[in-house]
Amino acid sequence: MKNHFFFVSLLIAFNLLSTHLKAQDSLQFIPKIEIGLIQGIGLGFEIPLSQKSVFEIGAGVGSGYTIFENQFENTWAIAQPAFYAQAKYKLYYNRQKRLDKGKSVLNNSGNYVGFRFKYASRELSPDNLDGLNIYQFHKVTLFDVHWGIQRSMGKRFLFNLNLGLGYGYDWDLENGMIYPAGDVRFAYKLWK
Repeated sequence: MKNHFFFVSLLIAFNLLSTHLKAQDSLQFIPKIEIGLIQGIGLGFEIPLSQKSVFEIGAGVGSGYTIFENQFENTWAIAQPAFYAQAKYKLYYNRQKRLDKGKSVLNNSGNYVGFRFKYASRELSPDNLDGLNIYQFHKVTLFDVHWGIQRSMGKRFLFNLNLGLGYGYDWDLENGMIYPAGDVRFAYKLWK
């Protein structure tokens, strides 16, 4: 009888432990405030779609864009921010390898391939600030394909880097062009 009790207790403990570990291995829903060197400041959400992919949405204020015939301009002017809204699909390809090596997958850490669609508005503040014509941004749509990494920096902070190639279209000038895409972002997870 004691052997059966010990065996059943061991099975229950193992089951609870494996369930706990599995939950840590799964992609998580992450509401966050983020700041990007190019993107700006905004609110974002990572929504798991499967064990390997997330859909990320976000909006905020940040960089403004202008696309001339052969020139892609991106400016992060704090006094003249532009509104942005974006949607991104991220497909993680190395999470199991990270787990096998004993590395953390907390806060959706891993390497991924992503696709991003972004809309950026004209500047939100007036064209003429204190009598100086500083920047004039245009309504722009951006689509890029990129490789990226996301790493947890403690329990609530995240680091994200992505590099790739994109196509941007300026709705005001009716110009489009291919551009090198990239961003560095830091985020704070709003709740656990």
